[in-house]
Amino acid sequence: MTTSRYTGVVTITRADTVNKVVSGVFRFRAVHGQDSVLVSSGRFDVGRR
Repeated sequence: MTTSRYTGVVTITRADTVNKVVSGVFRFRAVHGQDSVLVSSGRFDVGRR
C-alpha cells in the first residue's frame, strides 16, 4: 500500500492517439506491516483494441 509517507510517481512518456497506445514509467515505495519495497524502474505500454 502507498501512504503519504510511501509515495510514487507515474510519468506518461508517449500518448499515441492513432494507434491508441499509452506508454510510461513509474516508481514507488510501498509498505506492508513492517516491510517496505521500492519499485524503481517500472514500465508500461497499454493499448486499446
